[in-house]
Amino acid sequence: MFKLNPTKGYTAHGTVRVDIKVYGFDMTVTMTGLGPNTRHDMNLVAGICGKPDDSLRQTFDNATADSNGTLTSVSTWSDVYSVPPLGRTVVVHGDYPANSSALIACAVMTN
Repeated sequence: MFKLNPTKGYTAHGTVRVDIKVYGFDMTVTMTGLGPNTRHDMNLVAGICGKPDDSLRQTFDNATADSNGTLTSVSTWSDVYSVPPLGRTVVVHGDYPANSSALIACAVMTN
């Protein structure tokens, strides 16, 4: 399990869990501290927190927090789970569309 840390100026946080399967892997993102009923893009990118490489970005969900500001997203990947030499990071963007360019939380993933 990987810790999803808030970026500077934000408080939302949570976890990223990767479950390796025969067909690939499942990734579960759980967050708290979001605005009620806000929508958030989530991307898997190369690089590390603070220096993500958007040229290798894969958007995997656009999830909505519940009325308490809690969000759970489960995505299924058919790829083999691996971390490239540059690193692999899950980034969560601010509420859509008002703050969607802001990176509000990130988790550095390892093999």
